[in-house]
Amino acid sequence: MPRKTPDYALKIIGISFGFTLAFIILEIAARFLPASDTFSQKLPLICKSPILSFSEVDQDCLFQRLERTSAVYTKGRFPPFPVYALKTSNDIGQYSDVDFSETTTRRPGILPIISIGDSYVEALQVSNSEAFHGLLNQYIGNKEKKIRSTAIGNSGNPLSQYLVSAMFAKKSLDNENSIFIFSIISNDFDESVIGGKAVQFGGVFKLNEDGGSEHIFINRSSSSAITIRRKIFNISALSRYFTMNFGIHKLGHTYPFCIFASFPCDEIKTYKANILDTSESADFQRYENSRKASDIFLMEISKLRESFTERKNTLFVIDADRQHIYDASIQKSEYFDIQRKYFINKAKSYGFTVIDMEPVFSDHFKKHKQKFEFSNDGHWNSLGHEIVSKEIAKELKLTPKNSISAF
Repeated sequence: MPRKTPDYALKIIGISFGFTLAFIILEIAARFLPASDTFSQKLPLICKSPILSFSEVDQDCLFQRLERTSAVYTKGRFPPFPVYALKTSNDIGQYSDVDFSETTTRRPGILPIISIGDSYVEALQVSNSEAFHGLLNQYIGNKEKKIRSTAIGNSGNPLSQYLVSAMFAKKSLDNENSIFIFSIISNDFDESVIGGKAVQFGGVFKLNEDGGSEHIFINRSSSSAITIRRKIFNISALSRYFTMNFGIHKLGHTYPFCIFASFPCDEIKTYKANILDTSESADFQRYENSRKASDIFLMEISKLRESFTERKNTLFVIDADRQHIYDASIQKSEYFDIQRKYFINKAKSYGFTVIDMEPVFSDHFKKHKQKFEFSNDGHWNSLGHEIVSKEIAKELKLTPKNSISAF
């Protein structure tokens, strides 16, 4: 007589089958929704340290994705997603439809433009052509020069890594008439100094006790944990959906989940303009380090862009505290307000061109009541990028292509 299968074994089999079937159904659903693709950086990230000259900087010093690959970025729990963009990387692993090599060849009739920054230049939330640097390709320069506008940017880059990117561009592009554009965001200042945030990679300013400073580079290599995580994300759309679309990994930084995640809940309440806001009286060293970061950065950029023409052709686009623009009852971030004013005055003293987006965004919002970011993402939306591109074009005296053809 055959032995009867124990009830507990049947329950285990039934539960396992149920979980497996549920996982398969959810995995298929995540692929159809669709889940956001992964946007992994190329590793290792290696650069000589300390960085003493732009001649020492090569492509390996840049945060890069795989060259000439495409991926879809979505953000939101359910379709239609507020954020949906197809991104394609160029010849140096940056999100631009224009290869970097197209800007380095000195050809008559070409005006090269390099935009440098962090996630606002990377612009995962919009297509490459809708990012402000992509929109600049729709213009014509003085004497009908053709614009070739590309970008170097990665989420989390501060001023110190912008300098690395500018050094690479300087080494590759020796053209006095070239345009360098830097987007300056609220978290660019203190995060440029070593110890400014918990985890730092890439170019960082090290402030020495004697009052001097070094531009060091913190290298990053792959690890078994990174390899396993990437393999899981590449295989499983469900894992990407819960991580990137639902943002489960960020719950520990929100109230009340911070109580259980050992995160300082009191600090969450003081986040303004995408940064932890503190007063200068309570955190003088942070303010002082941030000012020093601006000093070092602008001084080093002035060495890369020495002539009057080069400095005039070096543009700094300064973001605004947009929440205060939308609602005047929301106080400005004291930290960002002081740092941006300091940076603006210092940049102008070097002869650089500054585009302050605060009055521009404020005026546009008063007239149209349209926000410049997504409902679920604080980065510039297509409207924000369009307004920024128009301000840059106005400053550079560029002409839209369609007006030329119409004429």
